[in-house]
Amino acid sequence: MSRAFEVDWIGTQEDGPVFRAAREFGVTEAAELRQRLIELGARVPVRVDFTRTVDLSDHALAELLEWVVDRHRGRVSFVGLNAHHERMLRYLVPRAANALPL
Repeated sequence: MSRAFEVDWIGTQEDGPVFRAAREFGVTEAAELRQRLIELGARVPVRVDFTRTVDLSDHALAELLEWVVDRHRGRVSFVGLNAHHERMLRYLVPRAANALPL
């Protein structure tokens, strides 16, 4: 695996891990995250933190969110997105609103 994510287990097992994305997030990093989510299974809640991400691909992010909603069906929330990415995801993937901050 690459160094695209730093993984933190915070609190109890029920809280699940936090995947902190690196400075760049594109198609390769999205594929790695999908693989890690598959390995964990849909029963483990996960948070993906984009706070440190500077170069964030709209396309990779939208495809990842669609995969989470349509195929993974686990509890995955995305935090640290800027206003542009939140609006874009709400527009492109409206059925995934529960994965985004309020």
